[in-house]
Amino acid sequence: MAYARTREAGALRLYRGLLFACPAAFRDEYGRELCLAFADRCRDTRSLADMALVCAEAIFGILIEAPKEHLHMILQDFRYAIRILRKDWPVTAAAIAILVLGIGSTTLIFSLANGLLLRPLGGRGIQPQRCKRKGADSLSQLLRFPRAHAAAGGYRRL
Repeated sequence: MAYARTREAGALRLYRGLLFACPAAFRDEYGRELCLAFADRCRDTRSLADMALVCAEAIFGILIEAPKEHLHMILQDFRYAIRILRKDWPVTAAAIAILVLGIGSTTLIFSLANGLLLRPLGGRGIQPQRCKRKGADSLSQLLRFPRAHAAAGGYRRL
């Protein structure tokens, strides 16, 4: 008898854990009743095989119903959002216009910076032998301080 109660308690603990796959609103509304029904079914079992069958049915039931319930909640939220957006259409239009302008201007700025600054002009890669100036020992020094190296070359001539 004690073993059966321990087995029921373990199965109920597992079932409660599996209920976390369901949305919180669904779990808050129906979780207690589902646990009570599961406990009743576990109490009515006579053998370990019956208990395994009840647990398998409960697990598959949750794994099948939880995604359906999530989809139902998402569709309900989506319908509510559309209804609110249609109700307050000037604010919606302003928000969409601001998003369009923001995304478009960001794309334009990045495209210009990419085309003019990040990619070399003419499609060729940087060639260190062609970029060498007086006073620059390496390409990295030239790229970090191009004017300082040019000015240093001018001071050496004095």
